[in-house]
Amino acid sequence: MDNKKTKRTQQSIDNKLLLEAIENICLSCYGVKNLASHSLSNNKKRDLKQCIFISKTLKGDYKFKIYVVLNSYVKITEIINEMQKRIIYEISKCFKINVLSVDIYVQNIE
Repeated sequence: MDNKKTKRTQQSIDNKLLLEAIENICLSCYGVKNLASHSLSNNKKRDLKQCIFISKTLKGDYKFKIYVVLNSYVKITEIINEMQKRIIYEISKCFKINVLSVDIYVQNIE
């Protein structure tokens, strides 16, 4: 019975919690100014669903696409690499899910 309960818990991970966790991880990384909308519009109201995309494979692995704005005068490749490592580690640890890939797109440098 315990096994069924853990399977249900893993399947019913709330996307809102995942979005908020990924947002907190991204914004805590050095050099990240903000999350960005993928549509390149200058809306002041930012929706996390426009900044972070979550997809789940048939095997139950997760893929994330994240759009960010970076600070100027930083090493872009190092920041993105560190963000990917931290997201994979922290999400896997907290939610007990397998993260297959984290794709980060830099929308702007300010």
